[in-house]
Amino acid sequence: MKRWNVILGVDVSKLTLDVSSAFRGIHLQINNNRQGFAFFMKWCKNHRLDLQSTLVVMEHTGGYEHQFCQFCESINVDYLRVSGLEIKNSMGIVRGKTDKDDSYRISKYGEQRVDELIPSPRLNQ
Repeated sequence: MKRWNVILGVDVSKLTLDVSSAFRGIHLQINNNRQGFAFFMKWCKNHRLDLQSTLVVMEHTGGYEHQFCQFCESINVDYLRVSGLEIKNSMGIVRGKTDKDDSYRISKYGEQRVDELIPSPRLNQ
């Protein structure tokens, strides 16, 4: 089983992606498009995040995450799409809700379950 050094939580919306690493305490908001993905690559480089040893965990939104999944596949980054209900149930009662907070919660979800997570199959399979 592959071992990841970094878990990134991504809160996906139609226009933006909030990306966080709870362990490292870092956050980024980008546009959900090619320009945003290019900025994401620079951000990862600046924070010394090796994407080949990173697992991206995101909420399965039913479509808004599709472009980001394709991007992850194009650069060979493992990702996992998880039901929002599963993430919510794993956290118990939480106060406040922002996209930034949600991305941290998703990252924590991945960090807590890193040994049992299996990346999503590629979109073209």
